[in-house]
Amino acid sequence: MPVTANTFSNLPGSKNTDSDTFTEYKGKIVDKKSGNTLPYASLIVSGMNISTISNSEGEFSLKIPADLTNPAIVVSFIGYKNKTVSLTDLKAGKTKISMEPTAIELPD
Repeated sequence: MPVTANTFSNLPGSKNTDSDTFTEYKGKIVDKKSGNTLPYASLIVSGMNISTISNSEGEFSLKIPADLTNPAIVVSFIGYKNKTVSLTDLKAGKTKISMEPTAIELPD
């Protein structure tokens, strides 16, 4: 059995629950201009070993330790500018993160 963040919280006598130690943030990654969803976008908590990707509908769920006050979250998707958002930007409810396309010129 793999050891996860909540493996030990399920032991007898343990008082921690997943909701006590983590806050879950949910949202959707979309194209800024068209509003189309961006499937499999990457979300990384800066300076931490915490990340996730959006699903095929552009939706994501990210669990962050409750004791982290306001880490930066970097969202990336191929062909789009990276976007940095803070936890204050991600309210505990559904949130849309709009990504701006970028063009890269190829040499001749």
